[in-house]
Amino acid sequence: MAGITHHTYTEYRRSGKDVENGSVGGNTKRYIAGGALNVGDVVLLTAADTVNKSATAADLAAFAGVVVSGDLLSGQIPDDTSVASVNAASSGGYAIVQYNGIAYALAGGTVTIGTHLSVIGDTTAGRVIAGTTAGIIVGTPVESGSVGVLFRILINQR
Repeated sequence: MAGITHHTYTEYRRSGKDVENGSVGGNTKRYIAGGALNVGDVVLLTAADTVNKSATAADLAAFAGVVVSGDLLSGQIPDDTSVASVNAASSGGYAIVQYNGIAYALAGGTVTIGTHLSVIGDTTAGRVIAGTTAGIIVGTPVESGSVGVLFRILINQR
């Protein structure tokens, strides 16, 4: 686990600063968790300073970012992909959400490098899929991914 760096594309490991092409990092903001959230969940603003997952396409206009930590992890950010679906924030606790740079996100289907990503519009809220939903793009994969697996995404919502 690493602390919050606020340095885009820079990753800090126990062994010290490690800058490489595969690094993750970016700016973060602390929000109230509107529900139980996991590392890699894509979240939306649902109320003042509150984020949550949603399976409703229209909610994408309020895109906030990707959950990287929270109260259940004591604010520490996992630094590898072995934490897929690890509980990060409890409902009413705090969630640390990365809103730019490169982060790990959960795939809702097969994704390939360079495609547009959107939030899945079905019962698996918080995951990203290839394509656009409601005309909103939340990022671009910088590596391939498959269902339920964490992969690196360049957060560039538009």
